[in-house]
Amino acid sequence: MKYLEFKYSGNKIEFENSVFGRETVKLNGRSVSRKYSVTGTSHIFKIGGDDFELKSTYKLFRDGALTLDLIKEESIVCSNSFGVNSRHRIAWMAIGFAIIYVVVRLMQ
Repeated sequence: MKYLEFKYSGNKIEFENSVFGRETVKLNGRSVSRKYSVTGTSHIFKIGGDDFELKSTYKLFRDGALTLDLIKEESIVCSNSFGVNSRHRIAWMAIGFAIIYVVVRLMQ
């Protein structure tokens, strides 16, 4: 599911995230970083000769917001925060309950 698109110096940077936490960053349609994360992570990539970081921060149980910061040379170039699809929150809550159930059953 595509969440956000940044435009920078004629380049298109896209951020995608799946229900199971797979984050993908694309530069001009080409994947430049893939990671799994529940609470957020950093994606490092280059545009031309410049290093960039797309940092995701997910506050799953607080306000359900996902914040994305596009960083160049330790300065935030662009930032956006928005609510996450409720299906993602429900899926992670179900996974959490399933883990708790399994742990309790194993302890008995």
